[in-house]
Amino acid sequence: MMGIAGNTLASPLQTNSLGGTGMMNIGPNVQGMPAAAGLAQMGPALAFDPIAMDFDNMPMLAGIMDLARSGGMFGANHVSGFTFTISNGRVTAMQEVIGTGSNSHTLNLSLPSTATFAVSGNSVVETLVQGNAVETRTFVQTASTNPYVIATDNKTFIQAGSATTLMDVNPNQRDKFTIDSSGHVTQVQAVGTNGTLTTVPANSFTSYAQLAPGFVEKSVSIGAYSYYDIFHDGNGDGVYTAVAHGSGSSVDLVGLRAQLTTLAMEAVL
Repeated sequence: MMGIAGNTLASPLQTNSLGGTGMMNIGPNVQGMPAAAGLAQMGPALAFDPIAMDFDNMPMLAGIMDLARSGGMFGANHVSGFTFTISNGRVTAMQEVIGTGSNSHTLNLSLPSTATFAVSGNSVVETLVQGNAVETRTFVQTASTNPYVIATDNKTFIQAGSATTLMDVNPNQRDKFTIDSSGHVTQVQAVGTNGTLTTVPANSFTSYAQLAPGFVEKSVSIGAYSYYDIFHDGNGDGVYTAVAHGSGSSVDLVGLRAQLTTLAMEAVL
């Protein structure tokens, strides 16, 4: 995007060869127009409705929507909040509601693999492990017909101390490993965000090794360059989550374990 000035998008609005607004050409002709309207004009040229999409894997558009909401670009009567699908006291799905007045839209959000939810009355508490932090968000609902809003949002950062391998949890990087009785990794399957499994083909640059029960190291070496990912299965469900990354091949497993041990959420990794 070219830049944002105040509550309008500041670059010349031009028409592309298809007769629609180009992705890089959102501009000041929309002076006074909410950012959502500018995005909506992009829709026909790009063959999608930007308001009705799932933004989980579209960080640029997600950032635009966050900025629009924080800047009040949806108008004084804008709707902003969250809804949850709750079954037997468990959160099974989460949505974000945005819009103006009766013209609101619901965005489906993926539940991170390292998140847990606790439901109590009209509140939902989400605890998420990501990077080197544990984030706790409390959502409250003021009336049964209203969306939930965030009441509190707290982060606790895990200190590395003297460890040389730093904890860096990536909820979206998960694998399943087949490990034989000798501790050798014989098969790798990537786990998609929807739980689907895709077998990872072997290649001459990548190797896998079990460092200890529940820990697998992926090593990649290309020429003089090498790096590693450390995967951890803390709850014994067979799905390993990436918990550390680094260059070279030296791993401080003792230091990494010490960081993970401080997590009240280690069992979800």
